[in-house]
Amino acid sequence: KMASLSFPFLLLMYVIVIVIGHHNSFANNIYVVDIQQESLQTQLKVQVCAGLFNRNVSFPSVYTLMGDPQTSTDTEWFALLGYQKNSVNITTDEFLKECVSKVTNKRIRYNATSQQIFIPILITVAGVLDALPLEDGDILVKDTKQVFDALEVFQGADMTLLKATEYVYSRFINQTSTLAMMNPGYDTSKKPFQPPLTGQPQMNLVDFLVKEKMFNMFLLDACIPGTDDHRFTNMLVENNPWPRPIATFGYNNAFIAFGGDLFEAETDCVREHNLGQVASNSANNLAFFSRNGPRQEPLIQNKPIGGKYNPQKTYITFTVGDGDSIGKVKDGRMPWMKERVQYCQTANKQPCFPLSWTFSPKSFEVYPEILDWFYKQARETGSDYFMLPPSGDLYSYPALMQGKVLDDYVHRTENDCKMMNTTGSVEWEWFFDWEPAFKNYYPKYSVNNILKGLFTVNVPFDFPIPSFKPDEFFKVVAGKVAVFKQREWRGTGNTTIPFSKKMYITAEKFAEEINNYPTGTVTYVYMTSDGGAQVTDYFDLVTFLSSHVEVVDHDTLIQMALEKDSLENSS
Repeated sequence: KMASLSFPFLLLMYVIVIVIGHHNSFANNIYVVDIQQESLQTQLKVQVCAGLFNRNVSFPSVYTLMGDPQTSTDTEWFALLGYQKNSVNITTDEFLKECVSKVTNKRIRYNATSQQIFIPILITVAGVLDALPLEDGDILVKDTKQVFDALEVFQGADMTLLKATEYVYSRFINQTSTLAMMNPGYDTSKKPFQPPLTGQPQMNLVDFLVKEKMFNMFLLDACIPGTDDHRFTNMLVENNPWPRPIATFGYNNAFIAFGGDLFEAETDCVREHNLGQVASNSANNLAFFSRNGPRQEPLIQNKPIGGKYNPQKTYITFTVGDGDSIGKVKDGRMPWMKERVQYCQTANKQPCFPLSWTFSPKSFEVYPEILDWFYKQARETGSDYFMLPPSGDLYSYPALMQGKVLDDYVHRTENDCKMMNTTGSVEWEWFFDWEPAFKNYYPKYSVNNILKGLFTVNVPFDFPIPSFKPDEFFKVVAGKVAVFKQREWRGTGNTTIPFSKKMYITAEKFAEEINNYPTGTVTYVYMTSDGGAQVTDYFDLVTFLSSHVEVVDHDTLIQMALEKDSLENSS
């Protein structure tokens, strides 16, 4: 048969095989680009190109090294997830040349110094137009064609950040996927109004913003009623093609009050209350981690402890907070999990007590492989569990939401529970919104009975939640949803924050408090590293607990609360 085939045909087939083989090899490569010491302009170019590379699976994927080499986890994650075998180290110059020759030959003309405040909105343009931001004189200019001239469009004495944002909105909003916030460098810690532009925009998230074509912006008064910025932002969130509630990536630190960023959760920013945040400004390489699409299959949790409620015991769940922050989980919780595995595997320790970690459900989309790693470590210990962070599907204040927005939020949170194989979520609201939450929000979860437990945290954190009596540890809504009172642990040192001394307490003193709870108590602890707390503080705490105190996973705690409530109501 082969003898009857013509030489030209065989030659053609040979070329096709070689080309396809080369293409597949090309696509399977991982380019590693170190931009830790590069200028803002170079980091921006590389990150835009990384987003474009990682958007198309036929190109090599791109992994960047960013941040302080002493603290960055980029190299460690690369090794943990086994990427080295297909990796190729490439210089920034080589990478940018390949980007221009194979991925995009389009450019945006701008000036990083004179137009720094416009960089966030120009990233929107870069993602929509597949274009590389280049300054005049850049060596890559000669190999690219200009598709947007920011120096011309955003010129004039009357040009403001708001006008530039309106311009981009009017032309590109229907080509974007969702909202993002990026501070161009304002030091908002100095003063809430008109802060100085003394820093630089954080480049970590740029690759993902470009890959996903997000509408990236920053207006200082976006959330301040009565301002032009706020009027535009209200119009923006009401007129766009995005799913509701709107997932807002990045971080909004435009206005500081009560010791924190007043509008960080975004829900209270606009009149529609249809925003929630995905805290992600410090997370890099999300375009790389999300390149193969979201995880589709539910994860398997360790089996809950279960059992029957015993009124002679005190039941308590220890949670690891801050899982709403994509960056904090990626960089801060990985070493904590390593410490936890080592603790559970070390001989002569107390039994490996159950520990529940909060984890953003957006992890299924932005870094499914990192999520898998955490679940794998949990299977190693057999005693670690995962629950939704504040406040379920998004970092938000759900009690402010209404109508279809709230119904859709409940539905999405229930789907998150199914995917994470959990029945619990941390829930936070402003201190004046708890009663509406109990009345209008929590009963919605009793309908499908998928999410069965809400673990409250107040805003501000140092205020008590008015819905709970001093001796009350939980409430049950509609006979099906347990809502636990806040007990936050922020650190073991001292604090000057008013009304928060109880949250800064040594392990021994905290154990003394827990040991003296009335028997039959069912409660939980929310640990946040904001005040310096470490997961090892829990390791110390359990050594001081009395024998009647049983540490359980969050699903079991929910079960115990519901059983206790049923017993009390039937007696």
